[in-house]
Amino acid sequence: MAQETLAAPPVPEFTDIEADFVTPGEVLDVLAQVTAAALCGTAAGVSLLDGQGQLRYVMALGLAATDLECVQERDRVGPGIDAVRTGALVAAKDLTGSDGRWSRYGQRLLAHGLVSVTALPMELDGTVLGTLSVYDSAPRDWSADDHATARALVRTALVQLCPGHAGGPPYDVWSGIEAAYSV
Repeated sequence: MAQETLAAPPVPEFTDIEADFVTPGEVLDVLAQVTAAALCGTAAGVSLLDGQGQLRYVMALGLAATDLECVQERDRVGPGIDAVRTGALVAAKDLTGSDGRWSRYGQRLLAHGLVSVTALPMELDGTVLGTLSVYDSAPRDWSADDHATARALVRTALVQLCPGHAGGPPYDVWSGIEAAYSV
C-alpha cells in the first residue's frame, strides 16, 4: 500500500500585490503569511534593522511568534540575531534537548509549544535589512527547498519595499516602517 502524502496548503499569491496600494507593514504581513504557508510552518515573524543597526520586531503571526521576536529584540540573542550578524540562514531542528543555545529564547520557544525555527537574513543586493523567522511545533529538518522558497519570497517583498533597489544600497526600509506605524 502506497504511503499517502499530504499536499501543502494553498499559498496566497504574493506577486499579485500592487506595491502602490499597500503599506510596508502589509507587505511584511503578507510575506510572513505566505512563507509560513509555503513552508507549512506554525508561525512566522519579521524583524528589521533600525537606523542604529539594532534588530527590531515589526510583525508576527500569532502571540507565540510575537513574543519570540520581542525576546530576540530585548535580549539580543536568538536565531534572528545570529542570521543578521552572520548574513547566513540559521536553523534549529529541535530545541527540546537544547544545549543552552539561545537559553532564554529557547525556553520561551518551548513554552509556546514550538520546537523548531529557521531564520533567514532579509538581504537585498548584499545588504542585510532584517530577518524572517519561521517556527514549527514539530522537529524538522529545514530543507534546501524550504530555504530557497523563503529566499525568493523575501526578495519579492524587499523589491516591493525598496523599488529603487537597482541603484544599490543604502536602503531605508526602517523609516518606511516607522512612518507606517506612527500615530
